[in-house]
Amino acid sequence: MSYDNHAMNYAEMGAKKLLETLNALDELDTLEAKSLRDDTSRSILETICSFSNEPGLGGGVILVGVAESKDADGSRYFIDGVEDPDKAQLDLATQCKSVFNTPIYPTIKVEKLCGKTVLKVIVDEVSFGHKPLMIQKGRARGTYYVPSEKLLETSQPRELMSQPTGLISQPQAVTGTAQAVTGTAQAVIGTAQAVTGTALPKGIAEELAKLKRRASPQKMKDLILRLCEVRPMSREELMCYLKRGGTTIDTYISEMIGKELDYLYPMMPHHPRQAYVAKVGEESENLV
Repeated sequence: MSYDNHAMNYAEMGAKKLLETLNALDELDTLEAKSLRDDTSRSILETICSFSNEPGLGGGVILVGVAESKDADGSRYFIDGVEDPDKAQLDLATQCKSVFNTPIYPTIKVEKLCGKTVLKVIVDEVSFGHKPLMIQKGRARGTYYVPSEKLLETSQPRELMSQPTGLISQPQAVTGTAQAVTGTAQAVIGTAQAVTGTALPKGIAEELAKLKRRASPQKMKDLILRLCEVRPMSREELMCYLKRGGTTIDTYISEMIGKELDYLYPMMPHHPRQAYVAKVGEESENLV
């Protein structure tokens, strides 16, 4: 099998082939493995931040539930699995919506490999206007945003990476940047809240805020439909808005697709950036 870091679209590969690629070539510019047993959620968020910022590569894929073992022959990767995939998906989707200076929505897919569950996290490169994507530090009024550990390298053009830059060679510049961001923390937080809040009609936002854990299936379907009437919604966005795990969302979508909902990519149901829209051409029934 031939492996080419630039030719392969890792987002379209299954977990088995991704594992084979890791063992053949080790971690690549756009493919990494993470174990929930060894790696903290912070480590995964650092990689998401790096993939989002890396110029010209279009993002990357993280295989979660895969551990690395190093020996004299190099690194080998093996499956250690994700014990609670629903919780892991919801936690990651929620963090990606709240811990960066701009909310992002990676695609999270659950796959089975050798009898164990793994997550395939597909991260898109953010647009130029949203770079650099940075990670939250501190809490409440002490909140500010800092670059990820890899950002200082990945945000530079490749031909300049080996050359010292003012940002890399002078820690004072980084400190000054962090202090400047601290001064405008509340404005940044307000902007992030505006992106996730005002995009929804006030009535829907209020209902989501009051949504209870034991909401009826009809209520859940009604909210899914109304969200998808606003704009195309990915599975991960629905998980965040409704505070439900992936399996629960999948069940509702499977019951609604073709009736109240359509695929954004109808010819490719398993498209890595699939989303759902309210059915066009017929009046949707809002369930109360």
